[in-house]
Amino acid sequence: MKIGLQKNIKASDRLVLLPFRKNMLNSQLIMELSGIKAGYKFEGNFKEYTLLINSTNGRLVFLVGLGEEKQLSRAVEVFRSLFTKEEKYFFGKCVSYLQADQKELAFAIAQAGKMIDHSPRNWDKKFVGKETRKSKPLSMAFITDVNSVKEIAQEGVWTAESQMGIMDLIDRPANFKTPSFLADYVKKSGKRYGYKVKITKGKAIPKKGLHALDSVSKGSEEDAVFIEMEYSPSSRKSSMRSKQPQLGLVGKGITFDTGGISIKGATNMHYMKCDMGGAAAVIGAIELAAKLKLDISVVGIVPSSENCVDGKGTKPGDVIQSYSGKSIEVIDTDAEGRLILADGLAYMEKNYAPDVMLDLATLTGSAVKSLGYSAAALFTENDLLAERIDKVGTEIHERLWRMPMYEEYGSEIKSDVADVKNLGNKPMAGAAIAAKFLEHFTNGHTKWAHLDIAGVAFGDTPTAKYKAGTGYGVRLLVEFMKSIQKENI
Repeated sequence: MKIGLQKNIKASDRLVLLPFRKNMLNSQLIMELSGIKAGYKFEGNFKEYTLLINSTNGRLVFLVGLGEEKQLSRAVEVFRSLFTKEEKYFFGKCVSYLQADQKELAFAIAQAGKMIDHSPRNWDKKFVGKETRKSKPLSMAFITDVNSVKEIAQEGVWTAESQMGIMDLIDRPANFKTPSFLADYVKKSGKRYGYKVKITKGKAIPKKGLHALDSVSKGSEEDAVFIEMEYSPSSRKSSMRSKQPQLGLVGKGITFDTGGISIKGATNMHYMKCDMGGAAAVIGAIELAAKLKLDISVVGIVPSSENCVDGKGTKPGDVIQSYSGKSIEVIDTDAEGRLILADGLAYMEKNYAPDVMLDLATLTGSAVKSLGYSAAALFTENDLLAERIDKVGTEIHERLWRMPMYEEYGSEIKSDVADVKNLGNKPMAGAAIAAKFLEHFTNGHTKWAHLDIAGVAFGDTPTAKYKAGTGYGVRLLVEFMKSIQKENI
Protein backbone atom coordinates (compact mmCIF):
# COMPACT_ATOMS: atom_id res chain seq x y z
CA MET A 1 0.00 0.00 0.00
CA LYS A 2 1.39 3.39 -1.02
CA ILE A 3 1.73 6.08 1.63
CA GLY A 4 1.90 9.81 0.84
CA LEU A 5 1.72 13.24 2.47
CA GLN A 6 0.10 16.40 1.18
CA LYS A 7 -0.54 19.88 2.55
CA ASN A 8 -4.12 20.37 1.40
CA ILE A 9 -7.09 18.65 -0.17
CA LYS A 10 -7.00 18.38 -3.96
CA ALA A 11 -9.91 18.73 -6.36
CA SER A 12 -9.33 15.15 -7.49
CA ASP A 13 -9.54 13.69 -3.98
CA ARG A 14 -12.80 11.74 -3.97
CA LEU A 15 -12.52 9.86 -0.65
CA VAL A 16 -11.72 11.56 2.67
CA LEU A 17 -11.50 10.39 6.29
CA LEU A 18 -12.12 12.85 9.11
CA PRO A 19 -11.39 11.18 12.48
CA PHE A 20 -12.70 12.90 15.62
CA ARG A 21 -12.75 12.14 19.30
CA LYS A 22 -16.08 12.23 21.06
CA ASN A 23 -17.63 15.72 21.12
CA MET A 24 -14.52 17.26 19.53
CA LEU A 25 -15.79 17.90 15.99
CA ASN A 26 -14.41 20.55 13.65
CA SER A 27 -17.68 21.73 12.08
CA GLN A 28 -15.96 24.25 9.84
CA LEU A 29 -13.70 21.61 8.27
CA ILE A 30 -16.64 19.23 7.82
CA MET A 31 -18.60 21.94 5.98
CA GLU A 32 -15.64 22.89 3.76
CA LEU A 33 -15.13 19.31 2.59
CA SER A 34 -18.71 18.07 2.39
CA GLY A 35 -20.62 21.25 1.68
CA ILE A 36 -23.02 20.20 4.46
CA LYS A 37 -23.44 22.71 7.24
CA ALA A 38 -25.82 20.87 9.58
CA GLY A 39 -28.37 18.10 9.83
CA TYR A 40 -26.02 15.13 10.13
CA LYS A 41 -26.01 12.99 13.26
CA PHE A 42 -22.49 12.34 14.52
CA GLU A 43 -20.90 12.73 17.95
CA GLY A 44 -17.58 10.89 17.56
CA ASN A 45 -18.47 7.85 19.65
CA PHE A 46 -16.23 4.78 19.41
CA LYS A 47 -16.67 3.06 16.00
CA GLU A 48 -19.42 5.51 15.02
CA TYR A 49 -19.22 6.80 11.47
CA THR A 50 -21.28 8.85 9.05
CA LEU A 51 -20.92 9.22 5.29
CA LEU A 52 -21.47 12.70 3.86
CA ILE A 53 -21.58 13.24 0.10
CA ASN A 54 -20.62 16.60 -1.37
CA SER A 55 -23.41 17.41 -3.83
CA THR A 56 -21.13 19.76 -5.80
CA ASN A 57 -18.19 17.48 -6.61
CA GLY A 58 -19.38 14.05 -5.40
CA ARG A 59 -16.64 13.78 -2.78
CA LEU A 60 -17.25 11.11 -0.11
CA VAL A 61 -16.44 12.30 3.40
CA PHE A 62 -16.44 9.76 6.23
CA LEU A 63 -16.71 11.18 9.73
CA VAL A 64 -15.07 8.59 11.97
CA GLY A 65 -15.57 8.35 15.74
CA LEU A 66 -12.55 7.57 17.92
CA GLY A 67 -14.49 7.70 21.17
CA GLU A 68 -12.92 8.91 24.41
CA GLU A 69 -9.22 9.36 25.09
CA LYS A 70 -9.01 6.03 26.92
CA GLN A 71 -10.17 4.30 23.71
CA LEU A 72 -7.44 5.70 21.45
CA SER A 73 -5.32 2.57 21.90
CA ARG A 74 -8.07 0.72 20.03
CA ALA A 75 -8.02 2.99 16.98
CA VAL A 76 -7.14 0.16 14.61
CA GLU A 77 -10.44 -1.52 15.58
CA VAL A 78 -12.27 1.63 14.51
CA PHE A 79 -10.78 1.68 11.04
CA ARG A 80 -10.85 -2.08 10.46
CA SER A 81 -14.54 -2.02 11.31
CA LEU A 82 -15.18 0.90 8.95
CA PHE A 83 -13.15 -0.53 6.07
CA THR A 84 -14.84 -3.93 6.42
CA LYS A 85 -18.39 -2.60 6.58
CA GLU A 86 -17.90 -0.05 3.79
CA GLU A 87 -15.40 -1.99 1.71
CA LYS A 88 -17.04 -0.99 -1.59
CA TYR A 89 -15.87 2.61 -1.13
CA PHE A 90 -12.27 1.95 -0.12
CA PHE A 91 -10.19 1.56 -3.23
CA GLY A 92 -7.80 3.86 -5.02
CA LYS A 93 -6.66 6.95 -3.12
CA CYS A 94 -7.99 7.77 0.35
CA VAL A 95 -7.09 11.03 2.07
CA SER A 96 -7.07 11.36 5.85
CA TYR A 97 -6.91 14.63 7.78
CA LEU A 98 -4.73 14.46 10.88
CA GLN A 99 -4.68 17.16 13.52
CA ALA A 100 -1.37 18.16 15.09
CA ASP A 101 -1.80 15.76 18.02
CA GLN A 102 -3.00 12.85 15.88
CA LYS A 103 0.20 11.74 14.15
CA GLU A 104 0.16 8.33 15.87
CA LEU A 105 -3.27 7.75 14.33
CA ALA A 106 -1.53 7.29 10.98
CA PHE A 107 -0.25 3.93 12.22
CA ALA A 108 -3.75 2.60 12.88
CA ILE A 109 -5.21 3.93 9.63
CA ALA A 110 -2.42 2.46 7.52
CA GLN A 111 -2.46 -0.82 9.45
CA ALA A 112 -6.21 -1.20 8.96
CA GLY A 113 -5.99 -0.08 5.34
CA LYS A 114 -3.41 -2.74 4.54
CA MET A 115 -5.61 -5.39 6.15
CA ILE A 116 -8.70 -4.42 4.17
CA ASP A 117 -8.54 -7.49 1.94
CA HIS A 118 -7.59 -9.96 4.66
CA SER A 119 -9.84 -12.95 5.16
CA PRO A 120 -9.58 -16.30 6.98
CA ARG A 121 -9.66 -17.74 3.46
CA ASN A 122 -6.34 -16.09 2.58
CA TRP A 123 -4.35 -19.14 3.65
CA ASP A 124 -4.52 -20.44 0.09
CA LYS A 125 -4.75 -18.09 -2.87
CA LYS A 126 -7.10 -20.30 -4.85
CA PHE A 127 -9.73 -19.86 -2.15
CA VAL A 128 -9.49 -16.06 -1.92
CA GLY A 129 -12.63 -14.68 -3.50
CA LYS A 130 -11.59 -11.11 -2.83
CA GLU A 131 -8.75 -11.40 -5.33
CA THR A 132 -11.38 -10.89 -8.01
CA ARG A 133 -11.97 -7.26 -6.89
CA LYS A 134 -11.72 -5.03 -9.91
CA SER A 135 -11.07 -1.94 -7.83
CA LYS A 136 -7.65 -0.38 -7.55
CA PRO A 137 -5.66 -1.22 -4.40
CA LEU A 138 -6.08 1.23 -1.54
CA SER A 139 -3.46 3.95 -1.05
CA MET A 140 -3.30 6.46 1.79
CA ALA A 141 -2.44 10.16 1.74
CA PHE A 142 -2.27 12.12 4.99
CA ILE A 143 -2.91 15.84 5.19
CA THR A 144 -0.49 16.98 7.88
CA ASP A 145 2.52 19.20 8.49
CA VAL A 146 4.30 16.47 10.45
CA ASN A 147 6.86 14.75 8.20
CA SER A 148 7.25 11.76 10.55
CA VAL A 149 3.68 10.69 9.74
CA LYS A 150 4.86 8.90 6.60
CA GLU A 151 7.35 6.84 8.59
CA ILE A 152 4.71 6.07 11.25
CA ALA A 153 2.20 4.99 8.60
CA GLN A 154 4.77 2.81 6.82
CA GLU A 155 5.43 0.97 10.07
CA GLY A 156 1.69 0.39 10.31
CA VAL A 157 1.76 -1.22 6.86
CA TRP A 158 4.72 -3.45 7.73
CA THR A 159 3.07 -4.45 11.00
CA ALA A 160 -0.11 -5.39 9.16
CA GLU A 161 1.87 -7.49 6.67
CA SER A 162 3.50 -9.53 9.44
CA GLN A 163 0.24 -9.85 11.34
CA MET A 164 -1.58 -11.02 8.22
CA GLY A 165 1.16 -13.59 7.63
CA ILE A 166 0.70 -15.17 11.04
CA MET A 167 -3.09 -14.89 10.84
CA ASP A 168 -2.91 -16.89 7.62
CA LEU A 169 -0.72 -19.43 9.39
CA ILE A 170 -3.16 -19.81 12.27
CA ASP A 171 -6.17 -20.06 9.95
CA ARG A 172 -4.51 -22.61 7.67
CA PRO A 173 -6.10 -26.07 8.06
CA ALA A 174 -3.87 -28.59 9.79
CA ASN A 175 -3.66 -30.87 6.74
CA PHE A 176 -1.94 -27.95 4.97
CA LYS A 177 0.06 -26.85 8.03
CA THR A 178 2.48 -29.48 9.26
CA PRO A 179 5.53 -28.72 11.42
CA SER A 180 7.62 -29.02 8.26
CA PHE A 181 5.42 -26.42 6.55
CA LEU A 182 6.01 -24.09 9.50
CA ALA A 183 9.77 -24.60 9.16
CA ASP A 184 9.66 -23.85 5.43
CA TYR A 185 7.64 -20.68 6.09
CA VAL A 186 10.29 -19.45 8.54
CA LYS A 187 13.15 -20.27 6.15
CA LYS A 188 11.52 -18.23 3.39
CA SER A 189 10.81 -15.35 5.76
CA GLY A 190 14.38 -15.36 7.08
CA LYS A 191 15.82 -15.32 3.58
CA ARG A 192 13.52 -12.49 2.52
CA TYR A 193 13.96 -10.23 5.54
CA GLY A 194 17.49 -11.01 6.62
CA TYR A 195 17.51 -13.08 9.80
CA LYS A 196 19.21 -16.41 10.46
CA VAL A 197 17.27 -19.66 10.57
CA LYS A 198 18.32 -23.14 11.67
CA ILE A 199 16.03 -26.17 11.45
CA THR A 200 16.36 -29.49 13.31
CA LYS A 201 13.84 -32.20 12.48
CA GLY A 202 12.96 -35.88 12.58
CA LYS A 203 15.53 -38.26 14.05
CA ALA A 204 17.85 -35.37 14.85
CA ILE A 205 15.36 -34.18 17.51
CA PRO A 206 16.14 -36.86 20.16
CA LYS A 207 19.81 -36.83 19.16
CA LYS A 208 19.84 -33.16 20.12
CA GLY A 209 18.41 -34.07 23.53
CA LEU A 210 14.93 -32.67 22.83
CA HIS A 211 13.22 -35.69 24.36
CA ALA A 212 10.03 -33.98 25.53
CA LEU A 213 9.38 -32.62 22.03
CA ASP A 214 10.12 -36.05 20.60
CA SER A 215 7.68 -37.64 23.05
CA VAL A 216 4.81 -35.41 21.93
CA SER A 217 5.49 -36.14 18.25
CA LYS A 218 5.44 -39.95 18.61
CA GLY A 219 1.70 -40.12 17.98
CA SER A 220 1.98 -38.40 14.60
CA GLU A 221 3.27 -39.46 11.20
CA GLU A 222 4.64 -35.93 10.77
CA ASP A 223 8.18 -35.22 11.96
CA ALA A 224 8.66 -32.74 14.76
CA VAL A 225 10.79 -29.70 13.99
CA PHE A 226 12.84 -27.39 16.18
CA ILE A 227 13.21 -23.91 14.70
CA GLU A 228 15.89 -21.44 15.75
CA MET A 229 15.77 -17.84 14.52
CA GLU A 230 18.26 -15.07 15.17
CA TYR A 231 17.89 -11.42 14.33
CA SER A 232 20.47 -8.77 15.09
CA PRO A 233 21.35 -5.49 13.33
CA SER A 234 24.19 -7.37 11.65
CA SER A 235 22.33 -10.65 11.05
CA ARG A 236 23.36 -10.87 7.42
CA LYS A 237 27.00 -11.12 8.46
CA SER A 238 26.72 -12.94 11.78
CA SER A 239 26.76 -16.63 12.64
CA MET A 240 23.90 -18.30 14.49
CA ARG A 241 25.81 -17.87 17.74
CA SER A 242 27.46 -14.47 17.43
CA LYS A 243 26.77 -12.98 20.88
CA GLN A 244 24.46 -13.12 23.86
CA PRO A 245 21.03 -11.90 22.75
CA GLN A 246 19.11 -9.28 24.65
CA LEU A 247 15.81 -11.10 24.20
CA GLY A 248 14.89 -14.76 23.82
CA LEU A 249 11.41 -15.75 22.61
CA VAL A 250 9.95 -19.26 22.75
CA GLY A 251 6.65 -20.05 21.03
CA LYS A 252 4.49 -23.16 21.30
CA GLY A 253 4.12 -24.67 17.83
CA ILE A 254 1.52 -27.45 18.05
CA THR A 255 0.08 -27.41 14.53
CA PHE A 256 -2.86 -29.56 15.61
CA ASP A 257 -3.88 -30.87 19.01
CA THR A 258 -6.16 -33.89 19.37
CA GLY A 259 -5.12 -34.28 23.00
CA GLY A 260 -3.18 -37.43 22.19
CA ILE A 261 -4.20 -40.56 24.15
CA SER A 262 -6.02 -38.20 26.56
CA ILE A 263 -8.14 -37.27 23.57
CA LYS A 264 -10.27 -34.14 23.51
CA GLY A 265 -14.01 -34.13 22.91
CA ALA A 266 -15.12 -33.62 19.32
CA THR A 267 -16.89 -30.32 20.03
CA ASN A 268 -14.76 -27.48 18.67
CA MET A 269 -11.71 -29.71 18.17
CA HIS A 270 -11.44 -28.27 14.66
CA TYR A 271 -10.29 -25.02 16.28
CA MET A 272 -7.15 -26.78 17.51
CA LYS A 273 -5.42 -25.76 14.30
CA CYS A 274 -4.78 -22.54 16.25
CA ASP A 275 -2.58 -24.24 18.85
CA MET A 276 0.54 -22.76 17.29
CA GLY A 277 -0.54 -19.19 18.08
CA GLY A 278 2.48 -18.63 20.31
CA ALA A 279 4.84 -19.81 17.59
CA ALA A 280 3.09 -17.56 15.09
CA ALA A 281 3.53 -14.52 17.34
CA VAL A 282 7.25 -15.22 17.77
CA ILE A 283 7.77 -15.75 14.03
CA GLY A 284 5.85 -12.58 13.15
CA ALA A 285 7.68 -10.49 15.75
CA ILE A 286 11.15 -11.50 14.58
CA GLU A 287 10.13 -10.91 10.97
CA LEU A 288 8.83 -7.44 11.84
CA ALA A 289 11.92 -6.59 13.89
CA ALA A 290 14.01 -7.43 10.82
CA LYS A 291 11.80 -5.26 8.58
CA LEU A 292 12.13 -2.33 10.98
CA LYS A 293 15.88 -2.97 11.42
CA LEU A 294 15.56 -2.61 15.18
CA ASP A 295 18.80 -2.12 17.09
CA ILE A 296 18.39 -5.21 19.26
CA SER A 297 19.53 -8.84 19.16
CA VAL A 298 16.72 -11.39 19.42
CA VAL A 299 16.59 -15.17 19.29
CA GLY A 300 13.36 -17.05 18.66
CA ILE A 301 12.77 -20.76 19.24
CA VAL A 302 9.75 -22.71 18.04
CA PRO A 303 9.42 -26.37 19.02
CA SER A 304 6.74 -27.72 16.69
CA SER A 305 4.79 -30.96 16.50
CA GLU A 306 1.36 -32.44 15.97
CA ASN A 307 -0.28 -34.04 19.01
CA CYS A 308 -2.13 -37.02 17.55
CA VAL A 309 -3.35 -40.47 18.57
CA ASP A 310 -1.36 -43.58 17.72
CA GLY A 311 -0.20 -46.80 19.37
CA LYS A 312 3.32 -45.40 19.42
CA GLY A 313 2.21 -42.28 21.24
CA THR A 314 3.15 -41.39 24.79
CA LYS A 315 0.65 -42.76 27.33
CA PRO A 316 -0.65 -41.22 30.55
CA GLY A 317 1.63 -42.40 33.35
CA ASP A 318 4.72 -42.64 31.12
CA VAL A 319 7.94 -41.02 32.30
CA ILE A 320 9.94 -39.13 29.69
CA GLN A 321 13.23 -37.25 29.62
CA SER A 322 13.73 -33.60 28.68
CA TYR A 323 16.49 -31.38 27.34
CA SER A 324 17.18 -30.05 30.84
CA GLY A 325 17.92 -33.54 32.16
CA LYS A 326 14.83 -33.53 34.37
CA SER A 327 12.40 -36.40 34.06
CA ILE A 328 8.68 -35.75 33.56
CA GLU A 329 5.73 -37.94 34.48
CA VAL A 330 3.07 -37.44 31.82
CA ILE A 331 -0.25 -37.40 33.65
CA ASP A 332 -2.24 -36.05 30.70
CA THR A 333 -1.09 -36.13 27.09
CA ASP A 334 -3.37 -33.13 26.41
CA ALA A 335 -0.97 -31.05 28.51
CA GLU A 336 1.56 -31.37 25.69
CA GLY A 337 2.27 -27.70 25.08
CA ARG A 338 4.18 -27.35 28.32
CA LEU A 339 6.27 -30.39 27.38
CA ILE A 340 7.57 -28.91 24.15
CA LEU A 341 8.01 -25.51 25.81
CA ALA A 342 10.08 -27.18 28.55
CA ASP A 343 12.60 -28.26 25.92
CA GLY A 344 12.44 -24.88 24.17
CA LEU A 345 13.04 -22.91 27.37
CA ALA A 346 15.85 -25.15 28.61
CA TYR A 347 17.56 -25.06 25.22
CA MET A 348 17.22 -21.28 25.02
CA GLU A 349 18.65 -20.72 28.49
CA LYS A 350 21.57 -23.11 28.04
CA ASN A 351 22.62 -22.23 24.50
CA TYR A 352 21.80 -18.52 24.26
CA ALA A 353 21.42 -17.22 27.84
CA PRO A 354 19.38 -14.15 26.80
CA ASP A 355 19.08 -11.16 29.12
CA VAL A 356 15.28 -11.47 29.03
CA MET A 357 13.33 -14.61 28.17
CA LEU A 358 9.65 -14.79 27.24
CA ASP A 359 7.49 -17.68 26.13
CA LEU A 360 4.09 -17.42 24.45
CA ALA A 361 1.58 -20.22 24.17
CA THR A 362 -2.08 -21.01 23.66
CA LEU A 363 -1.60 -23.14 26.75
CA THR A 364 -4.65 -23.51 28.99
CA GLY A 365 -8.42 -23.25 29.02
CA SER A 366 -7.93 -22.06 32.58
CA ALA A 367 -6.52 -18.74 31.33
CA VAL A 368 -9.60 -18.28 29.14
CA LYS A 369 -11.93 -19.06 32.05
CA SER A 370 -10.11 -16.49 34.18
CA LEU A 371 -9.76 -13.63 31.69
CA GLY A 372 -12.07 -14.44 28.81
CA TYR A 373 -11.06 -13.08 25.43
CA SER A 374 -9.93 -9.66 26.65
CA ALA A 375 -6.39 -10.27 27.92
CA ALA A 376 -3.54 -12.76 28.04
CA ALA A 377 -2.41 -14.19 31.37
CA LEU A 378 1.04 -12.98 32.44
CA PHE A 379 3.20 -14.97 34.84
CA THR A 380 6.54 -13.79 36.17
CA GLU A 381 8.35 -13.28 39.46
CA ASN A 382 10.08 -10.16 38.11
CA ASP A 383 8.11 -7.03 39.02
CA LEU A 384 9.97 -4.72 36.61
CA LEU A 385 9.51 -7.12 33.71
CA ALA A 386 5.80 -7.45 34.50
CA GLU A 387 5.43 -3.68 34.67
CA ARG A 388 7.21 -3.16 31.35
CA ILE A 389 5.20 -5.76 29.43
CA ASP A 390 1.93 -4.60 30.95
CA LYS A 391 2.65 -0.98 30.03
CA VAL A 392 3.38 -1.89 26.41
CA GLY A 393 0.28 -4.06 26.19
CA THR A 394 -1.97 -1.36 27.60
CA GLU A 395 -0.63 1.28 25.19
CA ILE A 396 -1.42 -0.80 22.10
CA HIS A 397 -4.45 -2.65 23.48
CA GLU A 398 -2.83 -6.07 23.43
CA ARG A 399 -3.54 -6.41 27.09
CA LEU A 400 -2.19 -8.76 29.73
CA TRP A 401 -3.16 -9.40 33.34
CA ARG A 402 -0.57 -10.52 35.86
CA MET A 403 -1.43 -13.76 37.62
CA PRO A 404 0.19 -15.22 40.77
CA MET A 405 2.92 -17.85 40.90
CA TYR A 406 2.56 -18.93 44.51
CA GLU A 407 4.83 -21.66 45.89
CA GLU A 408 1.76 -23.73 46.74
CA TYR A 409 1.08 -24.21 43.03
CA GLY A 410 4.45 -25.89 42.66
CA SER A 411 3.50 -28.61 45.13
CA GLU A 412 0.76 -29.68 42.70
CA ILE A 413 3.26 -30.99 40.18
CA LYS A 414 5.47 -33.07 42.47
CA SER A 415 5.80 -36.64 41.23
CA ASP A 416 6.51 -39.92 43.01
CA VAL A 417 8.24 -41.43 39.98
CA ALA A 418 9.89 -38.46 38.23
CA ASP A 419 11.32 -35.03 38.93
CA VAL A 420 8.05 -33.34 38.01
CA LYS A 421 4.68 -34.17 36.48
CA ASN A 422 2.90 -32.23 33.75
CA LEU A 423 -0.49 -31.74 35.43
CA GLY A 424 -1.75 -30.86 38.87
CA ASN A 425 -3.95 -32.96 41.12
CA LYS A 426 -6.89 -30.58 41.31
CA PRO A 427 -9.12 -29.03 38.61
CA MET A 428 -8.26 -25.47 39.56
CA ALA A 429 -5.53 -22.82 39.04
CA GLY A 430 -4.58 -24.67 35.85
CA ALA A 431 -2.82 -21.74 34.18
CA ALA A 432 -0.74 -20.97 37.27
CA ILE A 433 0.25 -24.61 37.76
CA ALA A 434 1.31 -24.76 34.09
CA ALA A 435 3.48 -21.68 34.67
CA LYS A 436 5.11 -23.31 37.72
CA PHE A 437 5.82 -26.36 35.58
CA LEU A 438 7.58 -24.22 32.97
CA GLU A 439 9.56 -22.45 35.67
CA HIS A 440 11.34 -25.74 36.38
CA PHE A 441 12.98 -25.54 32.97
CA THR A 442 14.23 -21.94 33.03
CA ASN A 443 17.22 -22.78 35.26
CA GLY A 444 16.22 -19.99 37.64
CA HIS A 445 16.31 -17.26 34.96
CA THR A 446 15.46 -14.07 36.83
CA LYS A 447 13.99 -12.22 33.84
CA TRP A 448 11.58 -14.77 32.47
CA ALA A 449 7.87 -14.35 31.80
CA HIS A 450 5.23 -16.76 30.53
CA LEU A 451 2.33 -15.43 28.44
CA ASP A 452 -0.70 -17.68 28.17
CA ILE A 453 -2.44 -16.28 25.08
CA ALA A 454 -5.13 -18.96 24.69
CA GLY A 455 -7.96 -16.44 24.87
CA VAL A 456 -6.55 -13.76 22.59
CA ALA A 457 -4.65 -15.43 19.74
CA PHE A 458 -7.78 -16.85 18.14
CA GLY A 459 -11.23 -15.31 18.30
CA ASP A 460 -13.66 -12.84 16.77
CA THR A 461 -12.34 -10.65 13.94
CA PRO A 462 -14.03 -8.18 11.56
CA THR A 463 -13.71 -10.54 8.60
CA ALA A 464 -14.54 -13.92 10.15
CA LYS A 465 -17.99 -15.44 10.66
CA TYR A 466 -16.70 -17.63 13.48
CA LYS A 467 -13.20 -17.66 14.97
CA ALA A 468 -9.93 -16.78 13.29
CA GLY A 469 -6.38 -15.66 14.01
CA THR A 470 -6.22 -12.20 15.58
CA GLY A 471 -2.55 -11.31 15.08
CA TYR A 472 -2.09 -10.90 18.84
CA GLY A 473 1.49 -10.78 20.06
CA VAL A 474 3.38 -9.48 17.03
CA ARG A 475 3.14 -5.81 17.87
CA LEU A 476 3.28 -6.51 21.60
CA LEU A 477 6.67 -8.19 21.24
CA VAL A 478 8.05 -5.59 18.84
CA GLU A 479 7.00 -2.69 21.06
CA PHE A 480 8.57 -4.55 23.99
CA MET A 481 11.78 -4.82 21.94
CA LYS A 482 11.68 -1.05 21.43
CA SER A 483 11.31 -0.52 25.16
CA ILE A 484 14.43 -2.64 25.73
CA GLN A 485 16.27 -0.52 23.16
CA LYS A 486 15.46 2.59 25.15
CA GLU A 487 16.15 1.17 28.59
CA ASN A 488 17.32 -2.29 29.62
CA ILE A 489 15.34 -4.16 32.23
